[in-house]
Amino acid sequence: MPAAREEKKAETRARLMRETVKLVLIHGTEGTTVADVASAVGVSARTFHNYFPSREAALEEFVTIRAAAFKEELEKAPANNSLLDTVEAIVLDSFCGTDNHSVDNIVSAFRISTALESLHGARTCTKCFPTLDSPEATIALYGLLAIAWAAVDAYQQLPEPRAPADGEQLLRDAFNTARRLANVHV
Repeated sequence: MPAAREEKKAETRARLMRETVKLVLIHGTEGTTVADVASAVGVSARTFHNYFPSREAALEEFVTIRAAAFKEELEKAPANNSLLDTVEAIVLDSFCGTDNHSVDNIVSAFRISTALESLHGARTCTKCFPTLDSPEATIALYGLLAIAWAAVDAYQQLPEPRAPADGEQLLRDAFNTARRLANVHV
């Protein structure tokens, strides 16, 4: 019985975290309260606070989890891939592998947090792409993720019903634009 209880607690924690992210993506941080999140999950604000001290803590946990997954994907990239090709592949896999409105979409993590350095993103880029020094890696990573973010935003502005293939094409076009603009092999 204790295992079932722990599993239910973990499930509630995950639901609270995901709902916090979902509401912040829709309404922004100013438009999302702990009470909103708790209500959407069907629990009290007090229950929310049993799991997270604040809305920000739920967001930070989400970003930490997604950043760790992003880091794993970077580290698995073939040695001969460029940073641009690697980030494009990760973003496309994430976009095409989930509901594009899903909080599991990797771009969601970077829409929630602009503090990539705190998640060791630049260090991972430097390790996986040794030709980039840390400031260059940080700038390149921010730029490539901004490209992905802009493409996903453009997709989400399309009238309903949207076809996921349209989002995938916008992402591919965005990364191809980056390739055309680049004067160096990133």
